[in-house]
Amino acid sequence: MTPTLTPSIRTYLRERVKQGRISRETAASTRSVLLGLATSYGQRPLDKLGVPAIERWLESVAHLAPGTRRHYLSTVRGYTKWLVRKRMLRYDPCLEIEPIKVPRPGDRALPAHQVTVLLAHIPDVRGEAIVHLMVGCGLRAIEISRAEMGDYDRVTQTLNVVGKAGHRRTVPIPSEVQRVLDRYLTTVPARGGPLIRNYSRPNDPLSNKYISKICSQWMLSAGLKSHSYDGISGHALRHTAGSDVYDRCKDLPLVADFLGHASINQARRYTRRSQVESIRVAIEGRQYGELIEHHQQRAA
Repeated sequence: MTPTLTPSIRTYLRERVKQGRISRETAASTRSVLLGLATSYGQRPLDKLGVPAIERWLESVAHLAPGTRRHYLSTVRGYTKWLVRKRMLRYDPCLEIEPIKVPRPGDRALPAHQVTVLLAHIPDVRGEAIVHLMVGCGLRAIEISRAEMGDYDRVTQTLNVVGKAGHRRTVPIPSEVQRVLDRYLTTVPARGGPLIRNYSRPNDPLSNKYISKICSQWMLSAGLKSHSYDGISGHALRHTAGSDVYDRCKDLPLVADFLGHASINQARRYTRRSQVESIRVAIEGRQYGELIEHHQQRAA
């Protein structure tokens, strides 16, 4: 039997796509989260959706990383708020749900030798192109999935990137990345279509989920990743790109523009590696042991 919430979820997503609030890609990922809630809620009446139901659903996703659970809860909050606005619910149960605390992430940027180790474990030139686009151009998996052949300009060595919420930016392509990308493109006979292609269906792009999955597999193979949710993923390559660029320019607005961040504050995470070295310089040379020895000598 169809879970009670499913029809309203369909209506909710259809309305948001029609209004241009979310893309069809975002609707697909949102649907997956909301159907999880619907399955957990079962056949109960929609108007009885309350705090206990949300808490039971949260327990069912307790094994996921805190950041993922926070994203899931945010997705459900948008849906329950809509239910209240459409008068399908009298009260929004998510108002009583405490926010999910997410530990402040550590520096996810990889040192240069680890990137080298990873590249040595990439099985083919398509994989090399994916890794270089992430670490060299700072692309997200979804941005690689969306990239088209027409977005790549060999003459100007630039790539037009479609980021979050459809925002576009132009990213310069370093010479090393261009060499790898061109080598991959010699294996692709078509002049149009996706930049990075599906092997079994060449006219289709790779999905962002598949790109993330194979990056994690390569990192496991290279010995850089130990287990799921350990913070080492394809996205760490984007962090590496941000940290590398900041180390060279010390210009946060430039890093934010490079990575397509909406605010400079989002780019501050890429300053951590540089800050560690600055702190090292500041704390080095404070030799209290020598002071103790000096006082002991004077006392003698």
